[in-house]
Amino acid sequence: MITQKAKYSVMRRVVVCSFIFSLILCFGAQANAADAPKKLVPLMNQAGVEYASAEAFEMTNSYQDMLSLTLTAPSDGFVVLTGSGYINMSSPDDIGGWATISIGTISGGSNNDNETAVQIPAGTGHNNIYYIPFSITAVVPVTEGDNNLYMVGIRDANAAFSSINANGLKLTALFVKSRL
Repeated sequence: MITQKAKYSVMRRVVVCSFIFSLILCFGAQANAADAPKKLVPLMNQAGVEYASAEAFEMTNSYQDMLSLTLTAPSDGFVVLTGSGYINMSSPDDIGGWATISIGTISGGSNNDNETAVQIPAGTGHNNIYYIPFSITAVVPVTEGDNNLYMVGIRDANAAFSSINANGLKLTALFVKSRL
């Protein structure tokens, strides 16, 4: 009779083997059983993933770090950095307003090369609430060791806006050794 514990043990091994096989295929190694042990260890040392998230962040009219993470790179290389979420803007008056989000290596300031902005134009009506999604992707060079990465935001200084918030924030960093 097979116990429940034995079933879970077999299932874990299948999942681990599937993951290892996926890594081998993903990084271009041949799926040859004799080569797998030799090629897998260097491949595993070439990839790394870090992730940060936050449900809500109240933006101000000065640059602020909304999310940060530290990725430990096994060597010099690159990080594919993605940031996403949505901006919630509410305005009691018939005015326009904006918010800017950037991702990169700069804390407390704009990462100008990797920036997106959302804007509500004037003339859109009174007492409206807007939900505006955003997504940013950037390739950032990194050095061996710890690398700090940030999602930074700033909002319109116009006091007529009752609130500008960033919600559902996600920042993901994937290390790759080379750009091919």
